[in-house]
Amino acid sequence: MERITVATLDQVVDLIRRLLDKEPGINYEQIGLSDDLTTITIEIKGDRYHGTVSGDLAHGLWDLQQEVYRALAYTLTGVDDKRRLGKIPEDWKLQFEVRDGSTILTASVKWVINALKEGYLAMDDNHKTIVILGVALVITSGVGLTYVANNYIDAHERIEMEQERTNQFEVIARAARAVPDFSRWREAARNGAKSVAKSVPDADSLRIGEEQLGAHQIREINARAVREAPTTEPIIEPFRVVGFKRQDDGVSKFTIIGADSELTVVLDAESFTNEQLDLLWSAAQHNARVSLEVQIKRVGDVVKGAWVTDILAPEVPDNKNP
Repeated sequence: MERITVATLDQVVDLIRRLLDKEPGINYEQIGLSDDLTTITIEIKGDRYHGTVSGDLAHGLWDLQQEVYRALAYTLTGVDDKRRLGKIPEDWKLQFEVRDGSTILTASVKWVINALKEGYLAMDDNHKTIVILGVALVITSGVGLTYVANNYIDAHERIEMEQERTNQFEVIARAARAVPDFSRWREAARNGAKSVAKSVPDADSLRIGEEQLGAHQIREINARAVREAPTTEPIIEPFRVVGFKRQDDGVSKFTIIGADSELTVVLDAESFTNEQLDLLWSAAQHNARVSLEVQIKRVGDVVKGAWVTDILAPEVPDNKNP
């Protein structure tokens, strides 16, 4: 088997695109990632950031690590709970090193890649390779920071991406649609970057990987985050089921696509009749739409959770009317 050494983000994007196009001859076992592609680099500049880590920043880094754990648990066990990983090995931690000058922190995520390679994933080798490469792309490149900025900053101030960034985001979106497990890592990258940005409100700049925010953008993100309060709203519309993962005690996670959104929703089978569940499974098997009532919890523009509260029977036409 030919060995493939991957050293740049452009190579990662190209390989993921080829995997999505079902090009044969690419397997995670033959791929080696460079140190740069398995290292998170965070740089913070500002009066209070000279080779030091404040308490707030330490908490932001802890939140980032928890997001990585939860995404790993979801991929390996199907449950978004780090306790499913058992006792965390000492080398399964983001060990950040601090350099002098501005605060520059680095941490290796090779243990994440190795855990994904060695773990049993309920997917074929094509999808497993996409997840492994995708994790390197979204966690170390810093694209989560751009997701945060474009969610929290006014439209005319949003980050303008160069063509290569646009290609990255297009491939990430395709991968998330094709492999539901990967969408959880995209969410982890966004949530982790948001926590770090919120932990340095007085910084002059924040860089994660290749993505950077300036002082005004950091302050805008923090100002909006303070004003946010969780909201829950119901929506009822036809959805197409594109992904499924069984969890515990009758609880499952489905990936569904509606008119203008893609959601990962929780469904507790005990809350529905057999007839309702048959409607859902029949629609999934025939790639048809099924009407669902879904409760969505949001904090600002970010979906924090969604669950199915009703499975609706299709309307029966009234044949008595002409």
